[in-house]
Amino acid sequence: MPNRIFRVTNGVSFGAKYTIVAADDTAGNVTIQFNGTGTPSVAYPIVASISVLRAGVNVPLADAVITYPSNGCVKIADGSTFLVTTNDVYYIVAQRADITAE
Repeated sequence: MPNRIFRVTNGVSFGAKYTIVAADDTAGNVTIQFNGTGTPSVAYPIVASISVLRAGVNVPLADAVITYPSNGCVKIADGSTFLVTTNDVYYIVAQRADITAE
């Protein structure tokens, strides 16, 4: 399953809106990849806030399986009650996770 790719504009925080397609539903997961100005993912780890709407209603993510398989990527997969479902709308707001306070 290919990643769903979004461009990063400022390199620190970024977001995406993605509507689940049948292939994601069949696979039971979707991976969102944030790219910088080049082809590979951004070169740093991210942390994300995710909201899912199904027919305009917020879907609880309590048992969704959310992982960060590589730099710049977040993967959302089926849990025991949460299912990746065609036409769900995913809102992902992410930012660099490797920034430390000085």
